[in-house]
Amino acid sequence: MGIENNQYINWEQIFDAMGEAVFIADINNNILKVNNSCAKLLNMDIKDIVGKKCYLLMHGLDHPWPGCPFEKSKMDGKAHTDEVFSAPLGKYFLVTASPIVNQTGEVIGVVHVSKDITDIKKSEEDLKKKITELERFQRITVDRELKMKELKAKIAELEAKKNEDRRAG
Repeated sequence: MGIENNQYINWEQIFDAMGEAVFIADINNNILKVNNSCAKLLNMDIKDIVGKKCYLLMHGLDHPWPGCPFEKSKMDGKAHTDEVFSAPLGKYFLVTASPIVNQTGEVIGVVHVSKDITDIKKSEEDLKKKITELERFQRITVDRELKMKELKAKIAELEAKKNEDRRAG
């Protein structure tokens, strides 16, 4: 029996089963619904999250921050995805905000999905550091090799001059 035939699974079960932190907010940034992953991320009970401003909980701000995918979605009615750092949570997220529209096409809210990418960002930073170290090491070894070639050429030049002086003298 597949999931499509199971009349006991509803959208709230699916919503709460998601691993990403998800909330639904109205046009004024008030959180209306939140899944278990979001409550766990915020380390709060769902009842204490509902009704709060998303920017307060996610960013510790008293207003939306510039560049917020939620604000972009409210403005143009399109989904927006951005990498976002949450200072209060100390984490990086890949955030997708998808507008909810009414029958006339007016944006009345947003579905906000946050995927924790902190480990990925840390790996990227570690990789950048390693690349920088390797580039520095390469410069040092290449510079050393060039110096060695110069010294060998100078030694060969001095030996040639010494041999000329012997022949002449």
